[in-house]
Amino acid sequence: MHDEVTINISEERGNITILLVDAATEQDEIACWRDDDVADMVDAGFFTANKGKRALAESVVRYAEDIGLVAKYTDLVRVL
Repeated sequence: MHDEVTINISEERGNITILLVDAATEQDEIACWRDDDVADMVDAGFFTANKGKRALAESVVRYAEDIGLVAKYTDLVRVL
């Protein structure tokens, strides 16, 4: 889907964090959603939940592309 970003999805003790990171540097954060923000994005239909990390990561990238955070590409997303 997208080779210029890495999606880091971490779940710990009922908390979730989704980081969209520049793949070239692996350090430059493009966007971050945590807990209630993730729940709000799922409730609004922007993020896909309950279909696995891959589906969630793909929905995050689609959202980022749609709002212009990243350019649109069709390469693979790396999910960590």
